[in-house]
Amino acid sequence: MTVLFLLHSTSMAEGSVMSFLALAKGLHSRGTTVVVVAPDGGGVCRQLRQTGIEVNVMPLHLDIYPVLDRKLNYLCFLPLTLWTLICNAWCYMRLCRLVERLKPDIIHTNTSMMRVGFYVARHCHTPHIYHIREYGDRDFSMHHLPCRRAYRATLDSTLCHDICITRDIQRYHGRSGCPRSRVIYNGIMSKDTKTTHSGAGDYFLYIGRVEPQKGLHLLAEAYAEYLKKTSTPLPLMVAGSIADRHYWQQIADTFSQHHASHLLKHLGQRDDVPQLMSRARAVVVTSQNEAFGRVMAEAMFCGCPVIACDRAGSHEQIANGRQACGTDIALSFITASELCDRLTTATERPQELEHMAESAATTVRRLYSMETSVEQVSRFYDDITKQHRQHQ
Repeated sequence: MTVLFLLHSTSMAEGSVMSFLALAKGLHSRGTTVVVVAPDGGGVCRQLRQTGIEVNVMPLHLDIYPVLDRKLNYLCFLPLTLWTLICNAWCYMRLCRLVERLKPDIIHTNTSMMRVGFYVARHCHTPHIYHIREYGDRDFSMHHLPCRRAYRATLDSTLCHDICITRDIQRYHGRSGCPRSRVIYNGIMSKDTKTTHSGAGDYFLYIGRVEPQKGLHLLAEAYAEYLKKTSTPLPLMVAGSIADRHYWQQIADTFSQHHASHLLKHLGQRDDVPQLMSRARAVVVTSQNEAFGRVMAEAMFCGCPVIACDRAGSHEQIANGRQACGTDIALSFITASELCDRLTTATERPQELEHMAESAATTVRRLYSMETSVEQVSRFYDDITKQHRQHQ
């Protein structure tokens, strides 16, 4: 079987790219011929080429309006929109020629926010898969170009299938109950991954981009109360790039106002995340619209306790843990006040987190292993190609 993957990004700082890499390597090891089209040749492309996977570079763009998060996007709204249309039209022609050469069994787009793969699949009468990894508007402030209805129309095509990374993502995109839709959780690590947590760590850890959608301000608000509740507050380490400097300054000002600037440390983008997790008291997941919550599952694989917002993808992981183990696998919260209580518990009674972390590790090995994800995707591919041959 040959599968043509279309990527919207190659950055290894993005969870969607990391999840794709695990899937591509797993499929390749099973004998599937994986071919990738990416917007540039950096990032994940280097690892793909080392694995023996063919990579083609084309200027693929998301089919979205410019996100109005900076002045340039306001000033150049129309030119940026036109540039997206021009680039994707050119990529459409190049992709059609590539598909004619490769004759892939499936075209697999690694996001729901890019439609050029579907249009090529329709032209070439090839099954297409959207890997729906995002809400779009709720988590990234992205809006479909020209409209959401155009995207939904592609989903209704009999050639189009989709993989949703959570049940809530499937529901949000109106795919619940559709026979061409499957819920397949991301593969995070091998089920044989050994727990490496070193015990009660001496800091709390936040991992992710510093931007409003990720909810770091909620953690800053909680810290303001937490500093009053405990005489031995733990520092907060922030690992991730600063996407919004004004937002980061607000976070830093909150700590400064409480004379706790020494407790906030920005580590930048890191390549040693598992090591950071192994020494943390707990990883704190603050996003209220996390599609899946890859960081949460990664921490659990590492044996690190998790404090997570009980909404969206994080809520589903918590619910899965309760169903699988009959107990909580994370300290959950919704409000800043509840988060303050969880931070206090983790600081003063770390022993209460030990059993929780063990149950969490059991849950993620069962549900979110790379082996499980690759196996389920492979079965879905087989079903799709079998149905396609029957209708030809």
